[in-house]
Amino acid sequence: MRRPALAVLALLICLVGSVAGHAAKLAGKFRGDTYTAPGGLFTAEYRLHGTSAADPCCQRSITDDYDPSTGVGVVSFSNEYGAINGIVWGPAPSAGDATQDLQAWLEVVVLPRLAKAAPTARILRSEARQVGEISALLAIADLPGAAAIGEFDFATRTVKPGDSVRGLLIFRRGNYFYALMNEMNLKGFFGPDRHYDPAAWDACQPELEAFLSVIRFAR
Repeated sequence: MRRPALAVLALLICLVGSVAGHAAKLAGKFRGDTYTAPGGLFTAEYRLHGTSAADPCCQRSITDDYDPSTGVGVVSFSNEYGAINGIVWGPAPSAGDATQDLQAWLEVVVLPRLAKAAPTARILRSEARQVGEISALLAIADLPGAAAIGEFDFATRTVKPGDSVRGLLIFRRGNYFYALMNEMNLKGFFGPDRHYDPAAWDACQPELEAFLSVIRFAR
């Protein structure tokens, strides 16, 4: 019997659903290695495993979604190796709003976005952290079946999406809340039983901080 082989999904599973290739119509703009959010709210560089526009050997995918009525948006960067970075953003809640707390915003705004890719998405752990002068919330989310790569079964000729585990860094900047994310399951910290190694928790923040360093905020 032939064993299933690891294969790139024909349609990359991202936060906003299954959209192949960065040629798909975007709400924001993408040129070279730089994504510009709608309204120029921020720019973010595409940096996954050292791949760039100058590296034609790596297939890249960028998808985004933006709701102008709520101001909430999401962008997801992925590549053929299964790496994923992404950002969820939205206006900071007004005083007295139930989602003004970072944890509440994670559960009420971010988690439903994750559930678009994985209906059973859940937060495994969250904890307040300090990132420089930023008071943030560090979290890990489990997204079954939402990885950018999967296993190809030669018997059925189908691809079964792998499971994704995302590190999340939630913080407020100006009048907006942001949730940065990256794929942690590539590191081998998580097994089929969804129990994570404590080392994953320690490794999560530095990678998210590295992603934060390539984002430029307009306000």
